[in-house]
Amino acid sequence: MAIYTDYGGFDQLENQLEDMMKGMDDETISDTLKIGADEFRDDLLKLPSPRSRINTAGHTHLLDTFATKREGTGWLVGWGRYYGPIIEHGWTD
Repeated sequence: MAIYTDYGGFDQLENQLEDMMKGMDDETISDTLKIGADEFRDDLLKLPSPRSRINTAGHTHLLDTFATKREGTGWLVGWGRYYGPIIEHGWTD
């Protein structure tokens, strides 16, 4: 069985994005990245998920906690609550 990969399209996209960013200041690039990060976060929030019967105040489904956070001129998309990293990486005292 052979696996074929062709990432040429990604290379072309990367080149196009680099061309578009020439002459842009860091704030404009950051603002543009935020739009993409917000769209990605919104897509994550739409993921179907098995829901428990817990609907009372103080209980939040983990998928509802995705958020964006600025880091330098870039943006991170990830867990917006402290317990997301605990589930992802485990708990240590």
